[in-house]
Amino acid sequence: MKQIACEIYISDSKGLFSALSENKETIEDELAEKLEWHELPNKKASRIKLVSKGDIFEQDRWLDYHSWMLDKVVDFQNVFSNYIKNEENEHT
Repeated sequence: MKQIACEIYISDSKGLFSALSENKETIEDELAEKLEWHELPNKKASRIKLVSKGDIFEQDRWLDYHSWMLDKVVDFQNVFSNYIKNEENEHT
């Protein structure tokens, strides 16, 4: 499937990924989206991703794709920032 995505890339913090994944259902409910959660156990980084059908070679759809990505980035910022701040506060 050809796709576009909005993703949170967590470099070198399995603890943060774990804390976020403990709230997986709530986060997905708040976003009203089903996310892909990739711990990547053999890597330092982890990813949380939302995908949608899309073909980047369809230039006539770029405006739609950019709109979708912008909306999702704002949604991710609004939802994930609270969980990340809470996690940071627990470790300071």
